[in-house]
Amino acid sequence: MSKKTEHEVIRLSEERDLDRLAHLEHATWFSPTAGGTAADAIGALDFNSTGAVEMPARAEFGQTSQATPLGGVYGAFDMSVTVPMAQGVAPIPMSGLTWVAVHPDMRRRGVLRALMSDYLNRVHDEGRYAVAGLHASDPGIYGRFGYEVASFDAQYKLSHGATLQAPQAISDAADALETTLLPSDGPGVLDAIHQAHQRAGAFRSVPRLDPRA
Repeated sequence: MSKKTEHEVIRLSEERDLDRLAHLEHATWFSPTAGGTAADAIGALDFNSTGAVEMPARAEFGQTSQATPLGGVYGAFDMSVTVPMAQGVAPIPMSGLTWVAVHPDMRRRGVLRALMSDYLNRVHDEGRYAVAGLHASDPGIYGRFGYEVASFDAQYKLSHGATLQAPQAISDAADALETTLLPSDGPGVLDAIHQAHQRAGAFRSVPRLDPRA
């Protein structure tokens, strides 16, 4: 078993650390995009809510610059989630954990625990959120940090030619729909998606990203 050590968690900035994050993303998920930039690899990460651990200074990591490679990182989004109340459901503020990554050479060394401890302490100290949540790629990893399953996905397989039946009011509403395809970065598109999530959240538990994030 690898020896676990204490790790200092640092704050990142877009101007200084974009390339280091892109290198970590490629090493962790093996998904470099031909012709893509560092910004393409990072996406919509909120640098104000990130924490990271640097690798030890070792020449064999093959650095191409003087910047110390990152050994792990996390990010977070401002979100809300609807939860059961005495009457119906209501939204509460949620910190949405994202972008959790640990470099393959730094695993089983306490990096994830250092990142999660820093993140959860920040959420607690800021006092802005009622709960912290995430979509876990591997739910078993996060139970030790206090997370529990909050909802389940359901998948249905229908045979060819299967007939679906719905109440007449729903069927009529579906027949009245018109489908239009728009680019996600088009004017008003993300706001419309957010509004649809809000309407759905009035009836059931739905996590929603703050459009200001």
